[in-house]
Amino acid sequence: MLFAPIIIDQSVLAPMAIVEDLPTTTADFLTSDYTEDATTSLIWDTFGSSTPEMMKISLCESGDRQFSDDGSVLESSTSDFGYYQIHDSWDDKAKELGLDYKHSFTDNLAMAKIVLDAQGFNAWSCHAIVDRNADQDTGR
Repeated sequence: MLFAPIIIDQSVLAPMAIVEDLPTTTADFLTSDYTEDATTSLIWDTFGSSTPEMMKISLCESGDRQFSDDGSVLESSTSDFGYYQIHDSWDDKAKELGLDYKHSFTDNLAMAKIVLDAQGFNAWSCHAIVDRNADQDTGR
């Protein structure tokens, strides 16, 4: 597996794995036989120690889907898009960074990392699942 740094504002944010056979577009997802292992590896490389929580959030938010069954971008009724249901209020930041989080799975992950760093788990409506599970794990 190759690694490349994510460059944001001329600084290295975090290493992100480049997985050669991971589909990133609607057409790629519909015609590929990508593995969950490649996706999981990319998520671990993106979120590090926050991966368990972010995996719960993606399952809750999108059902771990970037695209709908018909191949269109998964969009909520509140203008949230893709795997991590990134709200369109992040459009300007995404454009500034050259990220197409609506149509690209890998860009959706990169944008989710930016959202996580800026707002924490509370940025997602499913954060209560993470909080509730943490409470159960610690006995609170």
